[in-house]
Amino acid sequence: MSFFSISLSLLPGFFSAFSYIFLFIILLLDYKQAPIVFLNLALLILINESISGAYLYAQFKYLIFFLFFIKSGFYFYKNFIKYKVVLSIFILYVLIVLHSFLFSYSLVFSVLKSTLWVTFVLSFILYFSRLDINERGKVLYGLYLALISFFYASSVLVFFPEIGYYLNGTGFQGLTNQPQVFGCISALLGVISLMFYLNRNKFIYVLNFIFSLFFIYLSESRTAGLALLFSSLILFFKLYSSFFLNKNKGDAVNISVISTLFFGILTFIFINFNAFKSYIYKRNDSSFSSISDSSRGGLVDQMLLNLNNYWSTGIGFGIPSDFDFSNAVYAPIINVPISLPIEKGVLFISIFEEFGVFFGMSVFLLILFILFRNFWFNKNSYIILFIFASNISENTFFSVGGLGMLLTLFLCLSVSISKRGCRNGFN
Repeated sequence: MSFFSISLSLLPGFFSAFSYIFLFIILLLDYKQAPIVFLNLALLILINESISGAYLYAQFKYLIFFLFFIKSGFYFYKNFIKYKVVLSIFILYVLIVLHSFLFSYSLVFSVLKSTLWVTFVLSFILYFSRLDINERGKVLYGLYLALISFFYASSVLVFFPEIGYYLNGTGFQGLTNQPQVFGCISALLGVISLMFYLNRNKFIYVLNFIFSLFFIYLSESRTAGLALLFSSLILFFKLYSSFFLNKNKGDAVNISVISTLFFGILTFIFINFNAFKSYIYKRNDSSFSSISDSSRGGLVDQMLLNLNNYWSTGIGFGIPSDFDFSNAVYAPIINVPISLPIEKGVLFISIFEEFGVFFGMSVFLLILFILFRNFWFNKNSYIILFIFASNISENTFFSVGGLGMLLTLFLCLSVSISKRGCRNGFN
């Protein structure tokens, strides 16, 4: 499906919109294809502008959203309060709406964006929670295969720099619209590859992990590299603790392989330190200010200014830091707002900028509870850690557009804990 939808997106002019129509039809005919449909939808929205105009028709995604929400309601209306994580997310939604009515700079946009996000998240969490462990594993593996096919297809564009480096000429973006996006996708694949190696002990996953590191470097995405490093260190600590407590020989072998892998990476960095330094500073002068200026420094400065001015109330959920609503998208004919794209820096700062200190602390603690309540026993906790860490200098957590949609899909799969004997709810 991935190659077919991407191929349709390469059609000239308005015909590239058929890629969205194709995904709509697939979801209409078979609800069980929802994860792969939305993975493809995210990739279409993120498509490289030099090879396709499909991104111009990204608003078609709302038709697919609407269909997904309707079909999800049909399948899950009796199971809404059955899962604890669902109740936690609903409480989070109530907090956001309550704050929006009291303090938001634009009530309409805050309620709209929070409703879209929570409906998307709840629909997928209920979807995955109705699958048993084996079925969820198959879904994750299917998403992994689709994403790694996209990854290796993108790698060919290294030999076509006018496409692969289209945006800025220095960071590799592959088939995506910017290097930061491709770097994050590469890191996500590295995370899942390492996790699959620990579960399946096949060396091909180690090779995929190494390739992901290489393309993170080419993309110049420091956020992706930092998130991968952070989550890998926590994973290693978790693996070592498990071995120390259980004395499992399999864990000992995995620890040896991962230790060798990371020692090899450190040796390579030491030998090629100038290349590593160039990656860290993005070819600028070697100072902290140059790192800030070449990443999210300007965005963070505006957020901190708002936090200083609105520390008690916040500016409202999903409100732009510069209060610029010129990018708002309205539905034709009925003239109702349906989207407000914004760009912010650090999730943890934006929470307090948007909600203020008091509401912000409640929102932040509730997010931590939702993500890490079963951390030690969750086999997919490595994915949760990575997505959480990727928001250190990004802000995709509350987004369901493009990269945010892709990461949210994997996050929903990872936080939805189901019992081994749970029956499939799609029969």
